[in-house]
Amino acid sequence: MYQISISAGKDTLIAVAGHKLHFVITKGAEPTILLEAGGGANASQWKKVQQEIAKHANVTIISYNRTGYGQSELVDAPYDLKEEVRNLHTCLEALGVNKIILVSHSYGAFLSQGYQFLYPENIKGIILVDPNNIRFVDSIGFKILMTMPFDTTKPLSISQKADVRQNVAFKKTVETLRGMPFSKKMPITVISAGKDWWPFPKWNHWWKDSHQGFVSESQNRKLIIAERSAHNIPEESPEVIVNAIMEMLN
Repeated sequence: MYQISISAGKDTLIAVAGHKLHFVITKGAEPTILLEAGGGANASQWKKVQQEIAKHANVTIISYNRTGYGQSELVDAPYDLKEEVRNLHTCLEALGVNKIILVSHSYGAFLSQGYQFLYPENIKGIILVDPNNIRFVDSIGFKILMTMPFDTTKPLSISQKADVRQNVAFKKTVETLRGMPFSKKMPITVISAGKDWWPFPKWNHWWKDSHQGFVSESQNRKLIIAERSAHNIPEESPEVIVNAIMEMLN
């Protein structure tokens, strides 16, 4: 495995499995803070958080674009969660990353779940920001979560094609993750939205209950409520995420 100097530049493209993934890197010491965007989002979602962490801690901070998002290339192959995680891991190895704090938003929590299961020795801690999760999926059902927010019969942008690719595989993704549970020994912080954002009270109840239920399963888990924010906590209340990261670092 060759290594790429991450001090050479902030934006890096890495070739893996026949395509290139785009990484936005702030160089510092270990551990590395890896920022995983929500479904349909890209690395720009983390701009405020990445800048603020750099002001407070001398750590390496990496945000990146999953296949088909931002400057990352879209592959012509079905979505497979394990393959996505393995490709990410290959890129991080190329960057010389060893110890990681995973920080993920919404759908990104599924990637963090897969990563911590496949590579537990690399993970120092996890922060899940208003995370989607299996408990919620079981409550609300697949049909609602697999509804696309745009007309798929019209010409699609690359990111929309990536959305469709990810969405078509959603059932398979969830079933795969049932066999890849979160560690109960790992320190995990869940940041849950303080403001309701689903269209119906029952859905909001299921969402909050899924977070509370997850945290209650282990004494190594902690729940934080982002009181002033709805779902988009990275944009609306980035300081809550930064504070949680600093607490985990300390």
